[in-house]
Amino acid sequence: MRLHRQITELEQAGSLVEAKRLRKQLQQLPSRDPDDPGYRRLRYIRYADDWLLGFTGPKREAEQIKAEVGRFLRDELKLELSETKTLITHGRTQAARFLGYEIVVLDNDSKHDHRGHRSINAQIGLKVPADVIRAKCRPYLHHGRPIRRTERTVNSDFSIVAQYQAEFRGIAGYYQLAFNLHRLDRLKHVMQRSLVKTLARKYRIRVSQAYRRYRAVLQTDHGPRRGLQVTVERGDGRPPLVAQWGGISLARKTRIGNLDDHPKQVWNSRRSEVVKRLLADTCELCGSHDGVEVHHVRHLKDLHTKGRAARPAWVQQMAARRRKTLVVCRACHEGIHYHRRPSRQRGHDTGEPGALNGARPVRRGAVGKGPGHLAPRRRPTLPHVRFGGRGQEDPRPKGRRASCPRPNTYRWTAAAPTRCSRWSTGATSKAPLR
Repeated sequence: MRLHRQITELEQAGSLVEAKRLRKQLQQLPSRDPDDPGYRRLRYIRYADDWLLGFTGPKREAEQIKAEVGRFLRDELKLELSETKTLITHGRTQAARFLGYEIVVLDNDSKHDHRGHRSINAQIGLKVPADVIRAKCRPYLHHGRPIRRTERTVNSDFSIVAQYQAEFRGIAGYYQLAFNLHRLDRLKHVMQRSLVKTLARKYRIRVSQAYRRYRAVLQTDHGPRRGLQVTVERGDGRPPLVAQWGGISLARKTRIGNLDDHPKQVWNSRRSEVVKRLLADTCELCGSHDGVEVHHVRHLKDLHTKGRAARPAWVQQMAARRRKTLVVCRACHEGIHYHRRPSRQRGHDTGEPGALNGARPVRRGAVGKGPGHLAPRRRPTLPHVRFGGRGQEDPRPKGRRASCPRPNTYRWTAAAPTRCSRWSTGATSKAPLR
């Protein structure tokens, strides 16, 4: 109080330089007596099985309190206190972890209120831990650079944007009590780059083209903000479905409502779509309901083979829908694999044109089926089969003889020649080589 009185008298007398020096000296002094031997404060907070004690006093008494708590848990509740997790930290120099936050005691003599007094000293502050930000960025980074999430490209662009927005909203909503909430701007940048790269990968376009396709101005409570938006029209007078990325404020909030820290997973993968198409029990080529199956291709780029004169109907349909699966009946499935040649399955000979032939293949030991019961089959002309042995020559050009990964010698047997299992594409004989 005496310094306050001297500062006021000097300011009234016009000695502003001396008054400023005394005011700086005053702000370096504590507002309370730090050496009061009778001053103690103890605060307790608990959430489920996590609890935190805030104690104002010497460290020796804090250790006694910890020992008494451990004794009570052991004798009364038959529980053991974890010595590695139960720590005693100084609030001004170290941070205590509780429920994902870092809890510190603020100390800053240069932070003043509207009256010029120090306003945040000895106050409790909540922080976003730096390792949490790094852990949240890790799924979207590779060698420190944002990458695409290839496993999400099977979803629609609406689902991709909605999933990214829900994940970031949950993290920003949980840490909105932290005074360093602005540090999540790093996570926002990484997720935005990953989102745009994922969309660009899905449609095989550049990142700049994805930005131009989805950019929009979003209307928020804090004014217009730039972001990304996907709109799906539904027709019939219903409002469209809108998925947005961005528009989430990173300003600290001291009063919050409902938390959305665990957003629901947006599942719109092709697996569930295939199940629905199979349950429809309809061939997508001819409309038949007789024994539907699923035809798969490994990559969508295989549907755009260069040099092909005219693509079949099933290729055009899969390429137009951007799907690697096609639900077809048995007849259409065989037509796809055998290029519309007659079916190789056994059937009943009805005598009608185009009907399946009921003849059976030659069996070993059959009587009356040609000269001898070991009639050799037609020699396959596969580019990956190597022949050798007595009197057998490799019919392929010399430049392609070493393409088989297993340099085994293949010989004539009574059945079809065995082939390298890594390159086989159909049913082969499993007769061992002699």
